[in-house]
Amino acid sequence: RVIADLASVGGTLPPDATVCQGDDVQLCVTGQTGNIDRWEQSADNGVSWSPINYNNLCYTPPTKQSSCYRAILRNGVCPPQPSSRSCLTIDATTVVGTLAQSATICRGSVPNALDLTGSTATSRTWQSSTNCPAFTGPQVVANNVVTFAPPALIQTTCYRVVVQNGVCLPETSNVVTISVDQTS
Repeated sequence: RVIADLASVGGTLPPDATVCQGDDVQLCVTGQTGNIDRWEQSADNGVSWSPINYNNLCYTPPTKQSSCYRAILRNGVCPPQPSSRSCLTIDATTVVGTLAQSATICRGSVPNALDLTGSTATSRTWQSSTNCPAFTGPQVVANNVVTFAPPALIQTTCYRVVVQNGVCLPETSNVVTISVDQTS
């Protein structure tokens, strides 16, 4: 009596994704025939593969740098087959940075430009509020600039920046208050 193993089938991994550095991501093989022999990782978009000593159906890769992953499956004595690959693009964590210092100006004067320094972000939304320091009812005053030039002010106004890098969570900067001296 001869028993034949079914051919190995590598199965499918989730589609490519962009994730934030440090996020937990789980890659699971589906539609496979056979057992996981090992996982493999590629830092060069699948040109070359390095083995990962792990043989469960689901793998949680480190999300420190962009890489592609695949599983190698083997059913019985049949030759191994790779799963589809899944590439993870890693966005660096949002770093909010620091907004320039608060200042006092004369009524009707134009304050100095406000600089956001040390920020890592692909999106910047500048907001203002005249409800200082609570910052209620913020208004969007500019987008995607590192330096914002406020207009002439006739009342005390606060500014802040909401920054976001790629798919990572947004962060809000410190609040800068431009106080208007009404006696001038």
